[in-house]
Amino acid sequence: EGKIAHDIYAIGSQEANITEKDWVNLIKRALSLRHPNVQYNLVGSQTLQGIRIVVLVKSDHINKISNPEYAVVKTGVGGMVGNKGAVAVSFAFGSTNMAFVSCHLAARAERKLKRNQMYQDISKQLNLGKKSKFSSFDLP
Repeated sequence: EGKIAHDIYAIGSQEANITEKDWVNLIKRALSLRHPNVQYNLVGSQTLQGIRIVVLVKSDHINKISNPEYAVVKTGVGGMVGNKGAVAVSFAFGSTNMAFVSCHLAARAERKLKRNQMYQDISKQLNLGKKSKFSSFDLP
C-alpha cells in the first residue's frame, strides 16, 4: 500500500560487524517483508573489512544485467589498511551502465583535507571495467 518496489536497490554501510553473507540475507529479508510479492536477485556484493555494498535487482530484470564488475580501494594507513576506503559494484542494465560505490572516509571536520585526499585516491584507483576508470569530480 503506497510502497514502491524499486527495480534496483544498492545499499552500502560502514563498520558492519556481521558477515557479508548474513548482511546480504538480512537485506533480502527486509525487502521481502516490505514487498512480499516481489523477488530480488543479487547482482553483486563487495566487502572491505567493515565497508560493504550490495546490489539487488528485481528478478523480472535479471536478464538485463550484464558485465558485472567489482572493485576495492584501500585508503587506510599508507593505502594498505582496509579500515578506510571504498567498495564498488558496476554493471550494464540493458544499454545503461551503472556504478555504485560505498566508502568510509576520515571522520571529523578537522580531517577535511584528508577526506578529500581519500576521495581523490578512490576516484583514481577505482577500476570498474576495462574501458575506463571511475571519473573524479572536482573538489574545492
